[in-house]
Amino acid sequence: MESMMKKILVVDDVELNRAILYELFSADHEILEAENGKEALEILAVHSADLSMVLLDIVMPVMDGLTALTEMNRLGYLNTVPVVMVTAESTEGISLKMYELGASDVISKPFNPSVVRQRVYNIMELYDYRRDLEEIVKRQTVTLEAQADKLKKTNGFVIDTLCTAVEFRNGESGTHIVRIRDITHVLLKELGRKHSKYSFPDFQIDIISDAAAMHDIGKIAVPDAILNKPGRLTPEEFEIMKLHTVKGCELLEKLDYVQDQDYFEFCYEICRHHHERWDGRGYPDGIAGEAIPIWSQVVALADVYDALVSERTYKKAFSHEKAMEMIIGGECGQFNPDLLAAFLEVGETLRDLYTKISANVPAPVAPLPMAPPKVDENQQRIMRLLEIERAKFHIISQTSGDVVFEYDVEEDKVILSDNVSYLYEWPIEHVGLIKGDNASSVIHQKDGDVFNQILEEITNNRNETVRKTLRIKTRSAQYQWFELVARGYFNEDGGQPVLTDVIGKLVNIHELKTDVAQWKTDVQRDSLTGLSNYASFRKQVNNALETNPEGDGTLFYLDVDDLKYINTAYGHQTGDKILRCIADQLKVVFRASDIVGRTGGDEFMVFLSGTISADMLRSKAEQLCSALSSACLDLNIPGNHFTGCIGIARYPYDAMDYQTLTRQAGEALFRAKAKGKNQYAFFSEDLS
Repeated sequence: MESMMKKILVVDDVELNRAILYELFSADHEILEAENGKEALEILAVHSADLSMVLLDIVMPVMDGLTALTEMNRLGYLNTVPVVMVTAESTEGISLKMYELGASDVISKPFNPSVVRQRVYNIMELYDYRRDLEEIVKRQTVTLEAQADKLKKTNGFVIDTLCTAVEFRNGESGTHIVRIRDITHVLLKELGRKHSKYSFPDFQIDIISDAAAMHDIGKIAVPDAILNKPGRLTPEEFEIMKLHTVKGCELLEKLDYVQDQDYFEFCYEICRHHHERWDGRGYPDGIAGEAIPIWSQVVALADVYDALVSERTYKKAFSHEKAMEMIIGGECGQFNPDLLAAFLEVGETLRDLYTKISANVPAPVAPLPMAPPKVDENQQRIMRLLEIERAKFHIISQTSGDVVFEYDVEEDKVILSDNVSYLYEWPIEHVGLIKGDNASSVIHQKDGDVFNQILEEITNNRNETVRKTLRIKTRSAQYQWFELVARGYFNEDGGQPVLTDVIGKLVNIHELKTDVAQWKTDVQRDSLTGLSNYASFRKQVNNALETNPEGDGTLFYLDVDDLKYINTAYGHQTGDKILRCIADQLKVVFRASDIVGRTGGDEFMVFLSGTISADMLRSKAEQLCSALSSACLDLNIPGNHFTGCIGIARYPYDAMDYQTLTRQAGEALFRAKAKGKNQYAFFSEDLS
């Protein structure tokens, strides 16, 4: 630092003092001089960046040293330039005052030149070290910020790529992600403008908008046959499709290191709840109203709007006006009224947004004109390209785990890719597998007709890909589920197209199908009793009422007496035993066709379909009361038994819908409890 001849400012009204200090430091520094504080500030205004030190006297005309030091502090010079006070005023109070004003050191006159020189150089070295350290920190901060920005962009790229891959599988363009982000951003801004409770800072709106891209990430676990089905899904297929909300959350839990906690939580809640509805008729949890996070509600509305105005495999695009009309009219489910009001306000903005996105989609690049190759060169080029395709096919078939096949229709012969030998120990070639007798030894007998169905569908729909699931025996001698994806090759030489070959692949989906079945069971069952949980019970009863609206039905509403007291006095293990015992008794008393569920902590419901006489219902209620009071377990409670009360309501006599029916049964239960323990009552008092 000294070799660069940085400057020292000496401020003293006595020229001799300035000369002495000049002599001490001039060999290594350029010396600037000032006679008072005012001149010193003028020099600092020009040379502060070049100064290594200010040596400042206190007693001076025009502006004294303390005033000058105060101004230097106010103007920020002391952050980079150390000031040493050189003064005869060295009392403890004065020295303390100078340190408080920002002086680095105080040297008393008369001074020892060697001591002054060493102390000054120590301070300059310390400041130089601090400046160097600050510069290093600054450079490192810039580097870290650049790395953090790069990491954020990389994470964003990874997430965008993952989301785009899902959209690609789903047959949608990558602009779907962009549109969902932009719609979410616009709706959140408008919602916050209209309602303070929904107001978020801009940075948080940006985070939520980015998280919106992850809403359908769980579709990566949905089989292609369901994801890309051109027609309406069956109820079973729709149940599998609905699981993408849960599976997406499981995937996000494995990716939570990618972004900060706020981003992860927004992604998680949007992924799980973007199909919930304001009236509780959504999935997977059936939550309603404000229980649904507002960001999930916004993305749900954005997703519905985008689906309506976009063309899909199963429908044409609706106009902006028609989409607005359908959403506001409740044709797409119920939404938060505040959110719908904001949606109406930004309608024109959304129309303009889609126009802008469509205009920015790049047009396909036209190929450059090429001169026709010579015949020999072209033959060589074709051979080279065919060899590349053969190599790619071989690599893909070997590494994907899928089995590629070709079926010769005339010879009834199937040829499989050679990876099948070590994956499943199947022969590479099969003759008579479809039309002959060999099918029974490999294909499950219930799925034996699948190939004929495939041939029929391919024949009837020449240009479409056919997908079917079937069970095939593997090396463990056990049948596993596979998805068969195939297309046909037709010979048109005779004018009439004739199916000659079927080409496709077999994908092992056994683990996925097993997991889906287990997920479905886990979602619908109460873990303690094994009965249907509340959401599943409600769904089953609603289905029963919708399937047979003209039929009769009866709802039994059972509440355990004193369970809270039993849990407190004898422990929750005893309470759990009672709940499991009740579940067992319900299975004994009621038919296998009746819908039985645990709908609350100590509450159970049973729905009986069909016309049942009042006498039979009384008999059922008395049988259940008797079963509860006589059920004997090692409970370690007085009497070693428990009781419960029952409320009974009938459909359609007491109520015409599920919600009213449960309310009426609840009122009947209240009357039963008023009578004492182990009692029952009908909602219709004449029956009671």
